Amino acid sequence: MSTATYHSEVAYIIGEGADWYHMDELMDGLHTVERMAQGFAQCGEFTNAAIVYTELLRGCVEGIRYCDDSSGSMGFLGEECAKALQEIVPQTDWDEFERQMWLLDMFELCVNDMGGYGFEDDLTDMIVATYQPDDAQMLELWIREALDEHQGEWKQRGLITMLLKMYEREGRHEEYLELCAEHNRRLALCEKLVSLGREEEAMRLVRQHPLPSHEAWSFIEQLEHAGHETLAHEVAEAALPEARGWPLDKISDWLLRRYDQAVDRTKAVNVHLVRFRAHPTFTAYQEIAGLARELGTWEQIAPELEAQVQRGHPSLQVQVALSNDDLKQAIEVVERSKRMLDESLVKRVANRAAESAEHYRWAVTAYERLAEKRIAGKRRHLYEGARGYLSMIRDIYQQHNAPGEWEAFIAGVRQRHQGKHLFLEVIGRL
Repeated sequence: MSTATYHSEVAYIIGEGADWYHMDELMDGLHTVERMAQGFAQCGEFTNAAIVYTELLRGCVEGIRYCDDSSGSMGFLGEECAKALQEIVPQTDWDEFERQMWLLDMFELCVNDMGGYGFEDDLTDMIVATYQPDDAQMLELWIREALDEHQGEWKQRGLITMLLKMYEREGRHEEYLELCAEHNRRLALCEKLVSLGREEEAMRLVRQHPLPSHEAWSFIEQLEHAGHETLAHEVAEAALPEARGWPLDKISDWLLRRYDQAVDRTKAVNVHLVRFRAHPTFTAYQEIAGLARELGTWEQIAPELEAQVQRGHPSLQVQVALSNDDLKQAIEVVERSKRMLDESLVKRVANRAAESAEHYRWAVTAYERLAEKRIAGKRRHLYEGARGYLSMIRDIYQQHNAPGEWEAFIAGVRQRHQGKHLFLEVIGRL
């Protein structure tokens, strides 16, 4: 097979015959060439398949330079070609030059994607797994030249990652550590030191300059896996106060499991407090309150907890007020935050108020609002829902021995909605 034939075909598709305004049609042409390569591979003609895949990969690299590959279609096709070649090349009679040219095409495609669509990680792993010992010096030269050429943060980050993986494969540990230090890869530096049995050196670095919480979590996992539980515990406790989001959840859960095993409730309370400050929930409030009362420290932490509650969502304030049997406070929060609260929570407050001689009329008002909401919908099923709330109001008046108030109330409802014949039919002789 003539390499030039497929080179010309691909060159035409992305060159003279290219219509960059119709990328779908252009990609159809490239996928036609890809199917030829797949056909050769299925027939066991691996050298021919490799020739076609190589020209297609090279064409994708060239095409990306000249077009706006905003969908990433050409880049992903290039990745597919690289993956196929990784399986096919070992079954060909390619010489060193041909193999290195394929490696260069993969490298250029990978560098192009750094900070792009996310296939750079797979390509980096393929390159590091594929190069031969004789290629190492050349590959490192490509990486360092690309570092000089590309000053953008994402490309710099991706190229350094590739170089680190290359050093890792070759066991060049000191060069790995120096590169990490030079480019401020503190997590990679610390993890490498631990893998080399130099965990105390890693801990000195972490104590001097703590890792951000998402990196701290990765380091905790590595320390634990390496059997350094005490050091992992130290990193977790140091990272906890500044952690937010998922790292906070991971680190706090990790600490709580150990405090539970050690029955150290004082430290468990402190962990729950950190979580509550970052994301105040009623479940966390109950957990803290229960533990603090067991320890006899409730009076000390209650003021801070209450201040956090008042800064939290109204639903939290209502739940806490109900748990503390402060019905008046719960009603006040509902009245000023009605639109922010779930209906089920409003009903909980109303149910509690319905039992109170002092607050039952507020319960009537709350249920009336819920009934009116449904009446406004003008549908039978909504009218039936309104009837349920009106029945609850009737029961409240009966419970508090106020039949006259009920009669006046229901007469007012009928008067207001006298034109809604279906509604009046639904509530019947209520």
